[in-house]
Amino acid sequence: FYTNNPSAEDCTYFSFRGFSDYAIQDIKDSSLSLIHPRNFNDPFDPILIAWLDNIIHNKEITAHVSKKDKVEFETYCLLRRACELLRIRCLVKASNEEINNKIEHVNPLMWAHYAVCHTGFCAEYKISNDYLKQYNTETRFVKLLPVSYDGDKIMDSSHIEIYKALTYKDSIWKYENECRLLYYDLEEQNENVTKLENINPESIYLGYKCSTENELLIRKAIHNKNIKLFRMIIDPLDCSKLKKQRIL
Repeated sequence: FYTNNPSAEDCTYFSFRGFSDYAIQDIKDSSLSLIHPRNFNDPFDPILIAWLDNIIHNKEITAHVSKKDKVEFETYCLLRRACELLRIRCLVKASNEEINNKIEHVNPLMWAHYAVCHTGFCAEYKISNDYLKQYNTETRFVKLLPVSYDGDKIMDSSHIEIYKALTYKDSIWKYENECRLLYYDLEEQNENVTKLENINPESIYLGYKCSTENELLIRKAIHNKNIKLFRMIIDPLDCSKLKKQRIL
């Protein structure tokens, strides 16, 4: 899985956040948090876990019928337990690569859905393959991969392709243009959250409706860091669009 599939190219990635203690702590600590998929808003993401849960439930009824059924059942259970060590960070790649991945070219629905109705913020990261490689060991891998929304059939009642099942989402989510940071560690001890260290956003964008109090939290978090700060405003030349305005 790790060696045979190319990672997404090094470029700009955006992370939309609501204001929370651990979101601010990420900025303060120069870290990037990855969470267990149980915390996702989509119960079918990644489809691998939903598929395993479904097939295990169905096989619980028949596993006692034959030795083969029992072995298959135990194999699926083992794979499902392995999924507990999976951590994911969902990032966004701007859709218009010809204009240098600007925040203005990210679908504005991301502000509404993932930055709490424009009250949150967006952090802009440059993530290199060299940075990710330092985390890869014999028991751990970190991989940045684009999500597929092509709708191809990736599973049936008895077979699934793990790589696709970790990077596939239904076409209704296509507006996200997501790239997925996958982390898997056989020795992982943290129950829900894992952090990559020594990574700062290049810029932070405050939502159009971000409060003065939350702006102050961000300003304190980036104190003495080389991070540019912007606020999203209504474009004076097109009131149907947002544009960034530098404030620090």
